[in-house]
Amino acid sequence: MEANVFKIDLGLNRVRALLLNEGFELFSNRKRVKFTRDIEGQKINKVITCEFYYKDQSKNDETIPWLESWETFFEFKRVEHKFYSLNYGCILVNIDNTRYIISYGRAHQTIRKISNPDFGLDIAEKILDPNKISIKNSAYINNNKSRSYTQFKENGYLISEIGESNNQVTGKISVDFENLKLYNFKENLKFSSSIKIVNKEIKNQEMIEIIGELHYINKSHETKSPLPRMNIINNQSELKKKLTKQLMKDIYANEYTKFSLQQLIENNGNMEFPFSEGLLSVYYLKPYNLEVYSLEEIIGIVTVNQLNDIESIKIKNISAKESINLLNLLDYSTEMDGEVYSLYEGKWAKLNHSFITFLENQVQLVNQITQIDESYNLTDEILDEGKRIMKSDDKYDDVKYDEYPYNIYLEHQRDLMLLDRKSDHKKFSKVEFGDLYDFEDKKLTHVKIGSNSEFRVCVSQSLNSSRIYNTDQAILVDYDIKEVRVVEMLLLTRLKKIMLENKIDFNRSMSLNLKLELVTWFQYVKQLNYTPRIIVAKDMRT
Repeated sequence: MEANVFKIDLGLNRVRALLLNEGFELFSNRKRVKFTRDIEGQKINKVITCEFYYKDQSKNDETIPWLESWETFFEFKRVEHKFYSLNYGCILVNIDNTRYIISYGRAHQTIRKISNPDFGLDIAEKILDPNKISIKNSAYINNNKSRSYTQFKENGYLISEIGESNNQVTGKISVDFENLKLYNFKENLKFSSSIKIVNKEIKNQEMIEIIGELHYINKSHETKSPLPRMNIINNQSELKKKLTKQLMKDIYANEYTKFSLQQLIENNGNMEFPFSEGLLSVYYLKPYNLEVYSLEEIIGIVTVNQLNDIESIKIKNISAKESINLLNLLDYSTEMDGEVYSLYEGKWAKLNHSFITFLENQVQLVNQITQIDESYNLTDEILDEGKRIMKSDDKYDDVKYDEYPYNIYLEHQRDLMLLDRKSDHKKFSKVEFGDLYDFEDKKLTHVKIGSNSEFRVCVSQSLNSSRIYNTDQAILVDYDIKEVRVVEMLLLTRLKKIMLENKIDFNRSMSLNLKLELVTWFQYVKQLNYTPRIIVAKDMRT
């Protein structure tokens, strides 16, 4: 017998009304079940109420396609119809004013739509032995990986990867719960949005008592086996409306520290600028000319013209016939009622506490290889000196962006090799492998001025160049670079939020994507046996 246990966050009368509206019939009077347990020294004495609902659908008017297909070939005529019955059953359980549903047959298809999507995996975090998790189903955020059911091979244990969102897990219950009824069925449990129990011997009374045990565990126990995950919010939910309202509130308040703008998007496995060359516009019923692709310019157009339906706003390149929804280009996170939500590919997503904790721990490792070095601070005088050197020598390009003269300044002041805008290398000639190289420390550095959006570009560039250089270390011999030991990013910023007591804490950033990408960069650079390093300095220009 196969049953799914769901947690329902709706009120009791509303759940009853929804079941009746879906065609279920109440087949019984309400039944009261006494539930007593001694769990870890705590005596529990509760009354559980339950009701049984059922519906079926019979069909006998569908023809048999494969029978019809052979009629002409064999020259016979026979009319046959399929006959089958679809059965739906569920038990509505109430304990401590909390609702659960046990579903049978096809009822899970209906109940899943109204259930708490976190329940099954929340329970799994609390009762599974972390060393005896056997199968996980995962999706990845901001990653090209895909994985379906993956069996853990090393000692039955798999460490979560950054950006991994768990959807389903199978494993064995910890011996801490061996005195519970639930433990008797430890071999027959799967956890997702529900808990699936497959066992022919389980009795009805036991099933109700297991609900009582799950209820107590969910309320009283801490996490044993963290399962990071991200759940997409239903497009029609009230929560989504509240989040969109908060987003618009922050836009009108010019809360720029909460936002960043996607400067690169994935295209056929490559990270590229979202639009081709051409004039850009913010489009809402009509085009609004976008002089510069920047967060400030876009928010300015939205607020001045009161374009309040953000889901209908697009950024367009008319000449190239390119159009992207603004929500798909925004990197934004916020907190609401103690939970963290983020925009992910234009959709709202909830990050569970395990996801956040795991990410924070990984970001802390990035913090440890990051330092503030004010000797790199950018001032008007330093930039002017870089521009003076740039204009005094024809070997330099005449360009407008500020990183180039700043890099030229560092080249002269610190005896470095300038790689910015260099394309002398014959292989991968379109890849800029770095901005500066230090022969003494064998250090390859990418430099970026700005905030979260620009930092993400820098991370992508550094990661890409590290990957390619690792495949063929002779690529940079045209610059007489024979070895790279340190892969470094130099970030110059006005952001104060990430600076605390003369230290950097990227966990204070509101950009989920930046944190994910920093950890990916850090882990990958280390795997390639380079030393990862980040220097943060202040942009002190007036």
